[in-house]
Amino acid sequence: MDQATATAALTQVGLNLNVSDQQFSETVAKGLVISSDPEPGAQAKSGSNVDVILSLGPERYAVPKVSGLTLDQATAALTEAKLAVGKTTEDFDPTIAASQVVSSDPPEGTELKSGTVVNLVVSKGPKPVKLPDLAGSTYDDAKAQLEAAGLVVTKSQEFSNDYAEGQVITSKPAPGEKVDVGTGVELVVSKGPPPVEVPYLVDMPKDDAISLLESLGLNYEVNEPPVTPLGRVLSQDPAPGTMVPQGSTVTITII
Repeated sequence: MDQATATAALTQVGLNLNVSDQQFSETVAKGLVISSDPEPGAQAKSGSNVDVILSLGPERYAVPKVSGLTLDQATAALTEAKLAVGKTTEDFDPTIAASQVVSSDPPEGTELKSGTVVNLVVSKGPKPVKLPDLAGSTYDDAKAQLEAAGLVVTKSQEFSNDYAEGQVITSKPAPGEKVDVGTGVELVVSKGPPPVEVPYLVDMPKDDAISLLESLGLNYEVNEPPVTPLGRVLSQDPAPGTMVPQGSTVTITII
């Protein structure tokens, strides 16, 4: 019976109900009488008390919130909740710092019997990032891709015959390496081909001068009068030793 019904039943026979204790019970629902003293059928003086024990229902304890706690803190919280730590495993997590608890199994709020073990997943921090091969990408595209992966990007520049100005040559650390989130990555960006030093062409035969300019990746323009008895370079522009971009034009005058 519940307390009210039990009280009424005892009143009808001239007895009083006294709640002497409350206990957990796996078989008697919360709020109902577990037992009485004297027991049912016993004789009692009119007006005397009958002590009863009321049920608290099944003994259950809620799993506390442990996400974000250290393992020691989570263990203390579970112990306080009359639960125990079971198996702990580690896994990468993008938001929970390393050594902090990610989740519990059963999850937070689950009602469990006293002493039940709760398994915990502990963070190893964010999963390492495998650096992609960004060669040939523009600096802005490569930077955006790396920053989206949680990396810190810096830039350096080098001359390159293989990559156009503004394209990524490589990265440091190198493509394929794994790095932690937050690691700095240097993008090496092309400044285009290295400049060419204009050679000394004066007094060189015309054809030899043209061949040399072509071998250096330079264009040429020839000033040649109708008659050139020597067929040699009289003058040049730019002057010898001038540093110019590949593809620049060198003008030679033939005599």
